[in-house]
Amino acid sequence: MDNIFFTINGVVPIFLVIIIGYILKRFKFINDEFVKKSTRIVFKVSLPCMIFQSVRGVDTKELFSTEIVNLILFLVITNLILFILSSILAKKIVVEKISRGPFVQGIVRTNFVIIGYPLILNLFGEIAFAKAALLTAFMIPMYNIMAVIALTVFLPKKESQNNIKSTLVNLAKNPLIIAIVIGLIFAYVHIEIPKFIDNTIEYVSQLSLPLSLICIGAFFSLDKVKKSLNYALVVTFMKVVVNPIIIVFIAYLIGFRGDNLGIILVSFASPTAISSFAMSDAMDNDSQLAAAIIILTTAFSIISLIIGSNVLVSIG
Repeated sequence: MDNIFFTINGVVPIFLVIIIGYILKRFKFINDEFVKKSTRIVFKVSLPCMIFQSVRGVDTKELFSTEIVNLILFLVITNLILFILSSILAKKIVVEKISRGPFVQGIVRTNFVIIGYPLILNLFGEIAFAKAALLTAFMIPMYNIMAVIALTVFLPKKESQNNIKSTLVNLAKNPLIIAIVIGLIFAYVHIEIPKFIDNTIEYVSQLSLPLSLICIGAFFSLDKVKKSLNYALVVTFMKVVVNPIIIVFIAYLIGFRGDNLGIILVSFASPTAISSFAMSDAMDNDSQLAAAIIILTTAFSIISLIIGSNVLVSIG
C-alpha cells in the first residue's frame, strides 16, 4: 500500500501543475506569447542547466564496473532497437511529418530523472538509486540525441538541407547536447564550480519542471489535439504497457535480478519526459501531440508503475 501511495504522490502533482497552467491561460493570466517564450527558455536555458547538473555529478570511474556496464549495454541496445522500430512505425501510420518526431520521442523518451529517481529510491533503496544516478551519464545523452534526431529527420526540408550533414550540425548546435558534453567533461576532470555559481545554475535548472508543466497546461487544447489523439493513444499503449512488459521480461530471461530489474522497469514504464514538449515546440514539431502524449502517459503510468513495482517487490 505504501508503494501505491508513493507512486500516486509522485505523479499526481504533475497533473495538478498542468491544470494550473490550463486555468491560468483560460483566465488570461498568461497567453500564447508567454508559452512560446517560456518553452524556449526551458529548451535553451533551464533544461541545459538541469542536464549539466545531473551529468557533472556522476562518478565516471564507477561507470566501468561490470554490473553498471551490463545495465548500460542492455539499456543502450534496447533503446536503439525501440528507436528504430518506433521510427518505422511512425513512417507507416503517422501521416503528418511534423507529428512523426513527437510520436517517436513519446515512445522512446522517459521521465527517468524526475519520476524515476524518487521511485527507485523509495521502492528499491539507496544502492539502486546510486546505480540510477550513474546511469544518468549515459541515459540522458542517449535520450536527448535520439529525440533531436527524431525531431529533425522527419521534418520536410529544402533539398540542400535534407542530408546527414545538416542533421549532425543540428545535433552539435543543440543546447541539450552541448550541456551533456560539458557536463561529462566536468565530471571526468573533476572541475570544481564556485558555490555561488553552482547555486545559480541550480536555481535556473529548477525552472524546467514547473515552467514546462504550466506551458503544457496553457498550450493544451482538446479541440486542437483531437486530430492527433489516436497517435497519442498508440504511444501511451506502447509506453506504459507493451514496452515495460516485453523489455522487463527479456531482462529477466537474460539474468537481470533484484534492483537492476527494478531500474529497468522504471526506466521503461515511466511517462514520456516533460521536456519533450519544449523540444517539440522549439524545433517546430507538433507540440500539441507532444503535450497530449505527456498527459496521457503520465496518467496511465500510475497504473503500470504500481502494478509493475508491486510485482517485482512481491517476487523479491
